[in-house]
Amino acid sequence: MRFTVSSLKPVEEGLPDPSFPYETRPPVLHKNALGSEEKMGIKERKEREKRQRANDILEAARQIFERKGFLNTPLQDVAKEAEISVGLIYRYFLSKEDIFASLALKGAEQFDSHLEVLLKRAKTAKSRSQIVEVLVAIADSFFSFYNLYGEYFD
Repeated sequence: MRFTVSSLKPVEEGLPDPSFPYETRPPVLHKNALGSEEKMGIKERKEREKRQRANDILEAARQIFERKGFLNTPLQDVAKEAEISVGLIYRYFLSKEDIFASLALKGAEQFDSHLEVLLKRAKTAKSRSQIVEVLVAIADSFFSFYNLYGEYFD
C-alpha cells in the first residue's frame, strides 16, 4: 500500500499520487480557435503565454506611443504600462525600434486583410460603377487607416 505525500492517505495500487509532482498527469484541455477541446501540453501553453505577453507589450507600447509619441517614450514607461520589468521587454524585443516595427507590421497586416476583402469585391464587380465604388472604398480605407496610424509608416 502507498500513501500520498501531502496527507499520508492510502492510494490504490496502480494509480498515480496526485500530490507527487513527478507522476504523469492528464494533459490540460483548452478550447482552440474553432471551439473544440484539444490537448495542450506544457510546450503549447508556454508558446501561447509567450505570444500573449508579446501582444500585451505591443498594446502597452501602442497606447504610450499614442499619448507621448515614440521619441518621448522610454522603455520604462512601456514596462510600467505592461506591468512588467524593462528586462522582460528585452526577452521579447531587441529595442524600442523593434517594438515600433512590430506595431507597424501588425497594422500593415490588418490593413492588408481589409484590402483583400475589398479586392475580392472588385473581382466580382460586373459594372464600371461597382468598380468605381470599390476603388473609392480602397482610397477611403487607406486614408482612414493612415490618419489613425500614419506615424508608423513615415
